[in-house]
This record gives sequence, structure tokens and C-alpha cells, in this order.
Amino acid sequence: MMLSTISRKQLSRSTFAIISTTINTTAYKSRVRLMSTVVTDPLKIALSAEKPIHNWSKEDITKIYNTPLMELLFQAQVQHRKYNDPAEIQLCTLLSIKTGGCTEDCKYCAQSSKNETGVKAEKMIKFDAVIEKAKQAKENGSTRFCMGAAWRDMNGRKSGLKRIGEMVKYINDELKMETCVTLD
Repeated sequence: MMLSTISRKQLSRSTFAIISTTINTTAYKSRVRLMSTVVTDPLKIALSAEKPIHNWSKEDITKIYNTPLMELLFQAQVQHRKYNDPAEIQLCTLLSIKTGGCTEDCKYCAQSSKNETGVKAEKMIKFDAVIEKAKQAKENGSTRFCMGAAWRDMNGRKSGLKRIGEMVKYINDELKMETCVTLD
């Protein structure tokens, strides 16, 4: 007689207990097999993690590293879509707050004073002018406001760095925008 065609009352307590234990043991073994498959695949572990994992073995890292690039790109997109609307993009605005005059000799850079690019060195833009540009950026839909300044280093520029810090604080706190700064 098949288990599905008999009622629990038709079975003695001991018979039911044996069949029930067998079914539960089989289900448990299936779960264990399924879990062991997931646990041994580091890419699946990474994709199912609730928070960053910091204890990867060299073997796990090697397996992920050797995953085909297109598979990694696909999985990255799947992961990204869990947390972000795929049809949405972040609009950012970049403003050069101090253009040209950098003393570094980077051959590729138009900001370098060593290159003949026609870019004239300018002083850093005033606080109010930067805030006005950030407000315009927000009105145009930007959620991030980025500022760039051409400097080789920060020697003698502590007051400039302090003003940039004030700009960032105002844009973050008052305009509720994200900010980023590059001081090249």
C-alpha cells in the first residue's frame, strides 16, 4: 500500500513513526546535498551573501578569478539589479574649481603648466559660485556634484583644502547631494 493512499489512523503509531523518520531523513539528506553544492561554489556564496565576506581562501579566490569574464559580468548585473533599478542612472555634474597651473609634468594632462595646451591657470572658484553651480546641477537632475582642482600636492594649500571641505559639507548637508572631489 502506498503512503499517500492510507491514512495516519490506519497505521500503528510505531509504523507511522518509522515511515515519518524515513521521509524526514530523506528530506534532510536532500537539503544537506543541496547545501553542500552551494557551499562549495564560491561565486554562489558571494552572490548570496548578506554582507561582505572577508575570509576567502586562496582556492575560493582562484575559482572566482578563473570564472569566465562574461559569466562574472552577467552575475554582477544580476547582483546590481537586486539593489538598483536597471532603467535608472545617476546623473552627476563635474565642475573644475581650479583650472590649470599644476606644476606636475604629466604628458597627458591639459592642466599641467609644462604643456602648451592653451589652458590658463586660474585661482580657485569662490564658495558662492560653486554653491550656485551645485544648485543648478541639482535643478537639472544631478544627485552627485563632483569638483576637480589642478594641484600637484597640498603644500601651502591648507586654506584651499579647508574651503573645499566647507563646499563639500554645504552641498551634502544643505543640498542633500552626494559629492566627490579630485585634487590632481
